[in-house]
This record gives sequence, structure tokens and C-alpha cells, in this order.
Amino acid sequence: AFSLLRNQGLFIKYDNDNSWSRVDFVPIDSNQYRITIAAKPKIQVSISIPYSSADVDKLATLVSGNKNINIRTLGVEPRTFKIFDFGKDDGKKPIHYFIAGEDLFETASMWTADAMIRYLTDNPDVLAEITAHHILRIVPAMSPYSLNKTNNYSFLDDDDNPIYGAATWGDDLPAGELKYMRNEVVGIFPPSTEPSYLNSKRLHWVLNMHSWWAQANYTNLQASNKTKSGVTLIDNENSSRQKWLEDFLISNIEGIPRKHYEISTTWRAGLPRDYFLAKYNFITSVIEVCTYKQGMPEFTATGQAIINNLKNKGNDYDWSKLYAPKE
Repeated sequence: AFSLLRNQGLFIKYDNDNSWSRVDFVPIDSNQYRITIAAKPKIQVSISIPYSSADVDKLATLVSGNKNINIRTLGVEPRTFKIFDFGKDDGKKPIHYFIAGEDLFETASMWTADAMIRYLTDNPDVLAEITAHHILRIVPAMSPYSLNKTNNYSFLDDDDNPIYGAATWGDDLPAGELKYMRNEVVGIFPPSTEPSYLNSKRLHWVLNMHSWWAQANYTNLQASNKTKSGVTLIDNENSSRQKWLEDFLISNIEGIPRKHYEISTTWRAGLPRDYFLAKYNFITSVIEVCTYKQGMPEFTATGQAIINNLKNKGNDYDWSKLYAPKE
């Protein structure tokens, strides 16, 4: 555990500061490290930058006056959460989902999603360009309920037991918040007896946002070509879908600090990318925002880069490869 902290540092907030800053550990010898903190009347120290239900509420207050943003509440009390909708749904525009906070120790990804929302709010030209042809739905924290209830950085199930929330998408009955989120995303698919061939193709980029702290020194954008259970990505003989997926990931890490991408087998069944690939042969992805020598400036830069990379794709970008090719 200390190796992660050594690579990351600690996050410090002083009594008169509005934000957290990262402070490095300095080696004294091969077995000892030192961290220096200024003497202040009040000092907060954390191994991650906390993200709370109060931060979601502040964010909602900040953007509530923008006519191009709609804030919805999903779920049933007390397990409700906010979705920030950008753009007007005319029943035809394609929809992107960016979902953070499936596991509550991964606050770097929540701050990244928060930064995406702030960036869209502060840059009307960027917002107008994207929403002219697309709808964005961003969830900065899947479970403010769990944020308020737990001290062990876990997602809670409906009985308040800690679980790995991100791996419950494939469950028959996932925890309440996950169930409502999954049903909404799947609901974009039109009713069909053959859900693999989703004719409307309104659902575009589904990006689940996680953070593996400082386990690696890069932020990784991942997608899967094989599920944990062995279901493989359907492609044609030229592997055009696989090639498109690699280009897609490369284009979407542009401008991200410590950027990296990967196509691999899903490491755990039940994750969204496993669930959607196995059930619909639909490609989703995940970004693991690292904390290795990174803090709020880098989380903000990552969020802004994700939005800019989406904007740069334009209205003529071919999203059809997300869907299984017709046999």
C-alpha cells in the first residue's frame, strides 16, 4: 500500500485554501521517506481528494442556470443520484454516457467527470458544437448515498454491505443505483427480438470512469475484445472493427496527461464492458485515471481532453463500429 502512496504523495488542504494540493514523499534513505507540510492552524490530509455529495450539490448549483443543461435525479430515495444532460433530446440524436463513481475510493475519476461538466458549462462554443448533433449524459457520482454512509471507500449494496459496485452490471439484481443506470443505458436500444442488431444506433460512447490510483504511472483508456466468459468481439474477415477500435482509443487519449490505451480481455465478469460485449456485442470502454504524480490540475486536464476529443470527431464520424456487424 505504501508503494502507491510513495508514487502518488499525499493530498493536503490548509484552512484558507479552496482546493487540495499534492505533496511528494522525499526519500531519506532506502527505508525512510519524509513529507513536509507547512505549519497552519488547520490542516487536512488525505490519501485521495475527497468527492462528496456536497460536491455534487455544488456542481448542480453552478450549472443550474444554463438552459442547455438539464439535471435529472434517478433512483429511489435515499439511493438517488444526478445525471447532467447536455443537449435537447429530440428522439433522434445519438447519446453518449460518461459514468463515474461506481466505486467510491476512485475519486480521481469523479473529479475528472466534474471537470468535464464545468468545462462544458464554461465554454458555450464547445457545448454548442457538441450538442448540435449529440447528447451528453454525465454522472459524476453513481452513489452519493454510499458516499455519505461508508468510511471504507466501498460502494454499498441495498443492504448497506460493501461491494465492488462496478462488477454488478451483469447481475440479475444489481444494487439500486447500478440497476437504474444500466436500465437507462440499455433503454437507448430500441426494442428488438435481435438486440445484437440495434438498428437505431443512437447509443454511442459509453465510458465508465475509474481510478487505479498510482498502481501504474499512466492513465489508461481500455476496451475489450473478449469477455471474461470467452465471448469475443464479432468482426469481419478484415478485422476492420478491431482496427477501428484501436484508432478510436488513440484518438480519445489525445491531450490526456500520462496517456495510454489498451485493448484486452475483460479481467472480471460483470463489468459494463464485459456485460455489453457479451449480451449485445456492443463496445464500451473504461478510463482508469491514475494519481501517479497527478492531482487536480491533471484530473481537470483529463476531463477537458475527453470533451475536446469528442468534439473533434464531428457529425460525420463513423460510430457504427461500436455495434456488431450484420452476419
